[in-house]
This record gives sequence, structure tokens and C-alpha cells, in this order.
Amino acid sequence: MNFERPYFLILIPILILLIYFYYKKGFYKLKLELNLGTQISNTKYSFLYYLQFYFPFLKFISIFLLILAISGPSNKIEFLPDETKGVDILIALDVSGSMVQGRDLSPNRLIAAKRIIESFISKRKLDRIGIAAFSGAAYLQAPISSDKDSLIEILKDIDGTIIDEQGTAIGDAVVLATQRLKNSKAKSKLMILLTDGASNAGKIDPKTASEIANTFEIKIYSIGIGKDTQFETDFAILNEISNNTKGKFFRATDEDELETIFSEIDSLERDVLDAKPKNFIQSHYLNFLIPAILILILDFLIRARFFRYYL
Repeated sequence: MNFERPYFLILIPILILLIYFYYKKGFYKLKLELNLGTQISNTKYSFLYYLQFYFPFLKFISIFLLILAISGPSNKIEFLPDETKGVDILIALDVSGSMVQGRDLSPNRLIAAKRIIESFISKRKLDRIGIAAFSGAAYLQAPISSDKDSLIEILKDIDGTIIDEQGTAIGDAVVLATQRLKNSKAKSKLMILLTDGASNAGKIDPKTASEIANTFEIKIYSIGIGKDTQFETDFAILNEISNNTKGKFFRATDEDELETIFSEIDSLERDVLDAKPKNFIQSHYLNFLIPAILILILDFLIRARFFRYYL
């Protein structure tokens, strides 16, 4: 969240100091005793005795919310032009058990990959990106979009538990990504396929899937992640997939190599848009102004009911 007028936030520490002295000096108690014309005891005025401590908080909370409202809380959203000549990208991420259990990247392969993918998404300001996850089956997690903040939030929620089917369905993942990219009007259509295993599940074999992708001029950059350990691997098929689509195969045995690969892909696939993105400011001041007004009304009602001489 951003603030259009952040200089008003300087009033918050001033308000905190005011609250401190207000309670430190006991002003709230003195005022209530004077207005009620008597001492507030623990017995006769037991309700008022406790209310005197908490009632003043209402106006302070209201003031705090009003400060936030006038500071102009808002979100900045970037929208790409409808007729873009940029790059449409769909990232197909393996979330199978070996990605979670593989500890050759810290803390595991999946989390390390997500961290680097997040950085990649943040850099691609002028492109639209989608995310698919796959293990024994493939599912779309985020449709192709220019809303990078939403994509990153969705990416953070992806883990090894989102797909019940076991295995690694590389062919299904490629076909799913192809279905989402085939109707794109972008100048370049790109798929990034990241996996650490062999294709051992799904309905479509990877080679056939890559031929389908090539029909729609979708280029596949495939990444084989992790060291050859106890898990089954078949990086030769990834190389074939990329060759079939005029893409490129990469091998990443550690986090530094994976980061370098994404940097290379970032530099290889760059196109300039005919028009600049449009910025839209979504204001959220009502989220703070309305509660502030309601609290002021509540404050007035309590004064009218219990502290009539205090109005």
C-alpha cells in the first residue's frame, strides 16, 4: 500500500505523545469528575469507573483512522495496452515430492525456485505472465496477466500439497501451457518449464506435447534443476522439448546457476511495447474514513447517555 500524501503520517507520533500525556496526567479522570459533579467510585459508579479508562480511546482511534484517510492510502496497478507487442510467458513449475524433498538447493528445490521466479516476475514489467503447477497432473494457478503483485501472491501460496496426483506429468504441463498461450496476440510466446524429474505420469508424452506447442509457435525454455541423486531424472527429454520448439535447455545444479539461467532468459526475450503501460491508482481512504465516522457516532452516543454534561 502506498500513501499519496505521506507527510500527514507525521501526525501519528504526535497523536501517540498526546495519548501518553493524556493518561499520564489523568486528564480523562479529572474531566469526568468535574462534569459529573462527583467522585467516580468503585461502587456507586462502578460502570463509569471502568468506562473512564476506555472511553477516551474512542476519539483517539477515530483521529488515528482520520489521519490514515487524509494520507491517501492507495494501490498502484499497472495495465498493459490491449494491443501489446511484448512477450507472453507461462511458467510451468514442478511441485512433485522430489522438488520438496530435494535439499541440494536451500531450503529445498521448490522454495529456491519460487524465490528466483518471483525475482524474474518482478523484472518483467512490460510482459504478461501466467503460472501453472504440475506433479502427477497439471493445473493452472494464475492466468496470463500483467498484474505482477497478484502473480507473486499466488506464487507464494504454491507448495507440494496443492496437487494430489503423484508423479511428474511433463507432457500434460506443456499442453496446459500451450492451451493458455496459443491464442495470444503477443509478438513472442514463451513457456518456461522447470522440473527435476522424469516424465512418469500424465496422459500425453512430452515429445508429442512439444510438437503441439511448436505448431502454435510457442518457444519452450526448459530447466532441469537439482543434482542427479536418488530421484529419477531424464533431462534428455527436456533438451528434446526445447529443440523441438526452437527454445533452449538449461541445467541448474545449485541456486546460483538457476539465478543465472533466469537472467539469461530475461536477456534473450526482450521486446519493446508500442505503448507504455497505463497506471491506475485505486484509493482506499474510505476503508479508514467510514470506521472513523462510525466511531465518532459511537463516541457521541456514549457521551449523550452517560456524560451529558461533558458534551
